[in-house]
Amino acid sequence: MKRNGKVSPMEEELVPNDTVELQHVIQAESVQETGAVQMPPCETEEDLELSDWIPKHIKRRECCSFMEKPSKKGADDETPDEKKVCYCGREKQAHTPEARESSIPDKWTVHSHTKHLPTNAFGEVEFKMFNDRSGKYVRVAGDTNMEIMTELLMDKWNLELPNLLISVTGGAKNFTMKPRLKEVFRRGLVKAGQSTGAWIITGGMNAGVMKHVGEAVLDYTVAAGSRQKLVTIGIATWGCVASKEQLTDLAAGDKKSEGLWPAMYKPQKNNKRAASLDPNHTHFILVDQGTELIFGEEIDFRAALENEIAKQKNAVDTTIPIVLVVVEGGPGTIHTVHSAIMNGTPAVIVDGSGRAADIFAFAYKFSREVVIPVVDQTGAKKSKTITVIDEFTDKKITEMVKEEFGETNLIQNVTYIKESLIHRDLVTVFTIDQRETAKDIDVAILHALLKANRNETLTQLRLALAWNRIDVAESEIFTDDYKLDQGGFNQVMQTAVLAGKVQFISLFLDNGINLHDFLTMERLEDLYDSIPENSYLNTLIDLFRDPKRKGMCVNLYDIAMVIQELMGDSYSPLYTRDPRYYGEDDEESQLPMRRHSMTEGHMSTAASSSDLDQNHEYFDVPARELFVFAVLMNRMEMSKLFWERLEEPIGAALTAAQMLQTMQKHTEDTELQSKLRKHGQYYEEIACGVLNECHLSDEARASQELLIRELPNYGNSTCLQLAVEGDNKTFISHACCQSLLNQIWMGKMSHKNKLWRIWLSILFPPLLLGLIYFREDEQSRFANKNKGKQDNPRGLKRQRSAYPIKKKASDAGPGAKNLGDEGLDIRNTGRKLTWYDRIRFFYNAPLTTFLHNCISYLCFLMLFSYILLTNFYPTVSTAEYILMVWVFTLLVEEVRQLLADDASVFRLKLMSYIYDAWNVVDVVTLLFFLTGTVLRLIPGCEGCFEAARIVLALNLMTFWFRILHIFSVQKTLGPMLVMIGRMVIDLLGFFVILMVFVLAYGLASQAILYPNVDLTPVIIVDVLRKAYWQMYGELFLEDIEGITDCTTDLAGNSTLPRCPSEAGTWVTPILLGLYILFTNILMFNLLIAMFSYTFDKVKENTDHYWHYQRYFLIYEYHTRPPLAPPLIILSHIYLSIRTVLRICCKKAHNAGKRNVFKWRIKDEGVSKRLNKWEFMNGEEFIRRRAHLHKATMEMQVMDSKNMLETASVNVEALKDAMLGMRSKQQALANKEPSYLEERFNSIEEQLETTFQALHWIVQNMSGQAKGNPPKLQDPKQRKIEEEEKKNDLAKQEKERYMMMLSEQVRLHVKSRTSPYPEAGPDVKRFQVPDANVPWTVPFPEYSPTEYTSPVVLEGPDWADPDILNSKPEKKLSFNEYDKTYKVNRKSFEGQYKIDKNGLPLNPKGRTGLMGRGLLGRWGPNFSGDPVVTRWKRGENGQIVVEDGRKVLEFVAIQHKDGNREWGIPGGIIQPGQNVLDCLRMEFAEEAMGEDAADSSQRKNEKLEQLIQKGQKVYEGYADDPRNTDNAWLETTAYNYHDEEGKILETLNLKAGASVEHVAWQPVSSKIQLYGGHLNTLRQVALNRNAAF
Repeated sequence: MKRNGKVSPMEEELVPNDTVELQHVIQAESVQETGAVQMPPCETEEDLELSDWIPKHIKRRECCSFMEKPSKKGADDETPDEKKVCYCGREKQAHTPEARESSIPDKWTVHSHTKHLPTNAFGEVEFKMFNDRSGKYVRVAGDTNMEIMTELLMDKWNLELPNLLISVTGGAKNFTMKPRLKEVFRRGLVKAGQSTGAWIITGGMNAGVMKHVGEAVLDYTVAAGSRQKLVTIGIATWGCVASKEQLTDLAAGDKKSEGLWPAMYKPQKNNKRAASLDPNHTHFILVDQGTELIFGEEIDFRAALENEIAKQKNAVDTTIPIVLVVVEGGPGTIHTVHSAIMNGTPAVIVDGSGRAADIFAFAYKFSREVVIPVVDQTGAKKSKTITVIDEFTDKKITEMVKEEFGETNLIQNVTYIKESLIHRDLVTVFTIDQRETAKDIDVAILHALLKANRNETLTQLRLALAWNRIDVAESEIFTDDYKLDQGGFNQVMQTAVLAGKVQFISLFLDNGINLHDFLTMERLEDLYDSIPENSYLNTLIDLFRDPKRKGMCVNLYDIAMVIQELMGDSYSPLYTRDPRYYGEDDEESQLPMRRHSMTEGHMSTAASSSDLDQNHEYFDVPARELFVFAVLMNRMEMSKLFWERLEEPIGAALTAAQMLQTMQKHTEDTELQSKLRKHGQYYEEIACGVLNECHLSDEARASQELLIRELPNYGNSTCLQLAVEGDNKTFISHACCQSLLNQIWMGKMSHKNKLWRIWLSILFPPLLLGLIYFREDEQSRFANKNKGKQDNPRGLKRQRSAYPIKKKASDAGPGAKNLGDEGLDIRNTGRKLTWYDRIRFFYNAPLTTFLHNCISYLCFLMLFSYILLTNFYPTVSTAEYILMVWVFTLLVEEVRQLLADDASVFRLKLMSYIYDAWNVVDVVTLLFFLTGTVLRLIPGCEGCFEAARIVLALNLMTFWFRILHIFSVQKTLGPMLVMIGRMVIDLLGFFVILMVFVLAYGLASQAILYPNVDLTPVIIVDVLRKAYWQMYGELFLEDIEGITDCTTDLAGNSTLPRCPSEAGTWVTPILLGLYILFTNILMFNLLIAMFSYTFDKVKENTDHYWHYQRYFLIYEYHTRPPLAPPLIILSHIYLSIRTVLRICCKKAHNAGKRNVFKWRIKDEGVSKRLNKWEFMNGEEFIRRRAHLHKATMEMQVMDSKNMLETASVNVEALKDAMLGMRSKQQALANKEPSYLEERFNSIEEQLETTFQALHWIVQNMSGQAKGNPPKLQDPKQRKIEEEEKKNDLAKQEKERYMMMLSEQVRLHVKSRTSPYPEAGPDVKRFQVPDANVPWTVPFPEYSPTEYTSPVVLEGPDWADPDILNSKPEKKLSFNEYDKTYKVNRKSFEGQYKIDKNGLPLNPKGRTGLMGRGLLGRWGPNFSGDPVVTRWKRGENGQIVVEDGRKVLEFVAIQHKDGNREWGIPGGIIQPGQNVLDCLRMEFAEEAMGEDAADSSQRKNEKLEQLIQKGQKVYEGYADDPRNTDNAWLETTAYNYHDEEGKILETLNLKAGASVEHVAWQPVSSKIQLYGGHLNTLRQVALNRNAAF
């Protein structure tokens, strides 16, 4: 197990000097009190649950065996026994008695010398000195299962899963950050966390970068208040926390702890070695390894937790991305960044923050990318970029590291920095001095993650979607070179729809997402089934779905039930018209809805019938399904987006408006009602807007076709029907709707007919043949009008008129039929009418039917009035019989209206019938008549006859009230009826309040005037009678004051009324005055005000109310039989006979009169043209609306504001750029002088020399010169000397680099890198300082990680048995040829040591890892590296020369596994295999793409010719990341050089199976290669005298 010396994000703990520095710099506080302040136990249910769960699942560690740590004083140490320190860091007296007596002889490790105990430090910490800020905390063992930790975070601490994990690392010491950088860093970090829903993870201490993060969170918390908290998790070492006793439940002792709720945390200031927690973090995880004041114990735990969180799936079905933010920092930061990048985690370097961050930023900026041609596995040629670090940059990096951190681990730190730059796509530098960084650091963080996934567009999209950063998606993802993968994008699109990310949906649609391919039935059901449980739609589904399906997955039939309830029974949802939507046929009988066969054109299916069960159907109008989904979810912006893509925008808008209006009635949430109302009003407005555009484009087509055509996609309804069902008065009042209603009202009659013509024709029927004009009579006029039509000046081409002169019967329009058919069309048929046609058209017109009914009704009222006034005797007269028959026909007509309703079940028919208030009046009136008639016919009952007279008189009154319905057709009187209705409703409410005053006064006055009266009905009548009539001025003062004759006899012997009490005569008038004041003045004026308000409100919308009423009147008389009562009974008999015959003959039901309110288009071409025309007008409306919206003052102000903000940002960026020029110039000055700068320096020196010479000449001419003339240097000689000096410096730099490269090999830096290849991020090496690498250097704290790959442990042929954990049957022989296993175990490095456990030790020293790792053999594992080279040639064929030496090229490969580093081809030499055969085979496999079998059996002639010229260049230890303490690689490298280039000219390179790319690369020290391959190339360059 790993213990001491680990790499920590807190930096300085890696080396002893840094640890001491950190411990003295941190402003920690010691404990003044001996124990923590114990708080009351938890009170909330959540706390109780945590108190029970945490001790059961989370443990702490405690040292169970004291092992004295050697003192630095050695033998001179006089420390008392109790003060001696254990390896765990605690004094002996701090151990339990059992731990003091326990003795475990092995080396102290966490695993063997500590034990698990239930944690006793958890709960809620409250920072007393920081305004009582609080956060949750827990003490956990370092080996706690990460699944338990994620359960704690998300289930117990109730944290929402993040969309991003920001791991902040950097300096643990307090450091100063520039004000501008500090502001940008804090603002950007918080913005990144807030906009992406991120978690921020730090070291949790109140120092260094952790303190900066905490202060940033504090600023955000103050700004946001308590609305939202930014999750900031501090992961620290428990043993390094100051005053941790205050966090411990000391009162629990050995018992189960219940935690501290809260723990009052106030760290003291006399402890200079520990660090206090930062008060601005929201959560703390304190990692306990049983140690004290040993930094870095949390590192492995933190890395494991971050990796576990990263494995979780977020809302967009992606793993949680991690980004490392680096601020300042020490050597530990370099190691942390290197490990993160090697694991594929992107890093954002904050340039200007200091130390390690600045070094990384410098290296990134001054290294460069070079594009090289490569060949992949298919042999295709591509371009690939590699990172090149020149000598100056390498030197500067080394100097900066040395200056900041000294010589300790210098080579390793420099190597880590350079290796990190191999993956430049994982490194992003945030520099405040650059123009583009006028943006905050949040953009840099997001760009870093996008760069890390630049080749994975879907991953980038999911990330941008999770962050909700549409700007990033537009600028970084949907570029010119992106390629659309419809299949992959579908899931992202589904996530965007479900999450309501409108901007992303629009972006996807604009960039090629095909809704037809996206939306399948299965995906739509998945969308509905995935809606949040707390959504309003989910409530509606549970409310309206079939009770048998409660708790089941949501399917489209459930949605159909919701739509049906919202839209009414006249609406037939699409999902109820095909069995595929609601399951098996045998379940159909149990479903309440009627089923229809699939309407043509609703759904198309590419799959065969066998595929239908797999739900692979595709909708013809997918935008409609998504539009309905958005409306049901009340997502206004998303519904707008899909509405704009619909070809039937009016029907869609009206459907949405009605849905939203009905949804308001099923919720009591006022805020939700307001949103639904606003959403519904929007769709009412746009429905009218599009209709207006269509009306302006073609009035006739809009009114005669658009409004009444059947909409299969919207319940087989029409636009007009949807508007009526949705109570959309504005739509009904539109001129287009009124034009249609006018034509329906007139029937086939022309509008040229004056009303007197129609009245004369009604009174004298033969006159209609000459007086009445019909539409066919206007043929010539309409023909001329159509002939003269021109294109619409609005830009939309006018279509053919809705009134063609001649049409086929099938094309004549809405429901047009031949004249001989049963139905009648209101359009011009284009033919000459016969006398029979004229008569039939006249009497079938709704206007004619209305006038006939008016005459009939007036006659009925006259008859009824005559009977009651003059002819109502006990004996029934003939007139009464006629009246009874007449009323009976009225009753039959009401029954017909009830049964003729479009609803499917009687309950809905009845509800629809009662919805009309006039129908209620009809029912009441008929019941009155029935009651009066029954009473009138009872024989021998005089009282019944009188009662009948009264009832029938009241009935006559109601019949006269019924005549008001006729007035609704009149534009002036119609709205007045609405006013009366509204005022009656107001009056009812007013009357309830008024009765309170009436009863209060009436009871009080009666009790005062006439006390102690017997309770009789007369009292109640008197109380109400007097109080009521007194409101109208009948004051009854005589009775109150006792002026009239009265008696005081209470026995009831007198016939006179009782006299009022003496007190009542003066008290009651006072009450009466107050009563009159309240009722007459206050209440009645209030009533007048209410009526005035109602009047004004109705008057504002007079036309809307009248037009809306007029529709129902026209519809009623359009559907009525043409005969008026009582002759209407003949029509009823005819309809009944026809219905019976059709039922007997099993013919489809068809109304007797054609319904001109609905037109079913059978011609698909006509339907498409109409849809296209409506869609074009919808687009015109959208364009016009956007233009008007943009022209509003509000939008102009917003545009001006945006322009000012943009200008402000540009000015700020320019200012930052100007202020940053100095630092940029200084950075450039550190680099080698440019040619121009050298020329300036040279000219300056020459001018100075010339000035000195001229000065001497002047002095000499004046006789004042002293000494010899100045020596003038020859410019050419000076230039030569400068070149020589420059070459000497370059040579020295080259030698320094060579020495550093040799030192790197000696310290085998690559063999000490973490994490271990192909083992995951959890397998990290124990950190070994450069000084402690040799085995000869004592390193008592050394505790290497043990790791052997599972593949090796399986025991393949190429692997030795495991001798670390078991004893093999056959012993291995080291430092010689092992005859038992037939393996050569001699090392090129000479004799290597064997430890006490019989394990071979790496000849180069410690690596931080024991075992074999990926290597099969204990000890040396031999490999071969073929270095195939040629001279690099330019375009002219000449060899390229640098620094006077020719440049070599070598064949390089890029492996798929690991970190995809470039290197030399090669592989492990198997026992018994010849080195040359291995080199040949490995080169053929990896660089030429040949199979192993082919490469071993056949030989490439060119390759064989090249191999013959091979030269051994190296044989020895290979610095390889796979090396361990007990297994290492030793290589033999051969150089195969083609001097003329002719052999390799025809050799085809091709990447092998295990290789991603193969390419020719220059032999140079500027490139970064795998392992120790660069050292091999250096040897090749030396042998060939080539540039390096």
